[in-house]
Amino acid sequence: MTGPPATINLAQITSTFAPDKDDFEGCMKGFLASPPILEVHSLAGVFAGDKHVKLVDPAKHQIKDPEDGIRKGQSVDNAVNQGFDAALMTLSEIMFDSSRTHAALYYSFHCGRLCGNGGTVLYERKAGKWVASKRSCGSWIS
Repeated sequence: MTGPPATINLAQITSTFAPDKDDFEGCMKGFLASPPILEVHSLAGVFAGDKHVKLVDPAKHQIKDPEDGIRKGQSVDNAVNQGFDAALMTLSEIMFDSSRTHAALYYSFHCGRLCGNGGTVLYERKAGKWVASKRSCGSWIS
């Protein structure tokens, strides 16, 4: 994203996380293959007071698909901007490797039928801070 920081709609609860065999043999090598993390948690305390995050109920949140706006005569730029403004970001539970120096989570950013992206991301603990890992997992874009 460019320009001034925007507000993002974030699901107020995490989603489950279920990496598959290929993940554990690839980007998540060193993580113990385990059953999916089926529990979910509230993100209210984590993002309280963050002016760039709006926590929303994912069951009630309404996205604005840019395709619908374009069909109604909006410009592509306007329809896409409205789609991004109403999009929903979801974060999964976090899975750690056995040394607790690597963490993985799944995210999705959904703004319409053909509008969004997501994937599994990895972080490493270095010098007491979590930083994005250079290891890459699969992702999708629509």
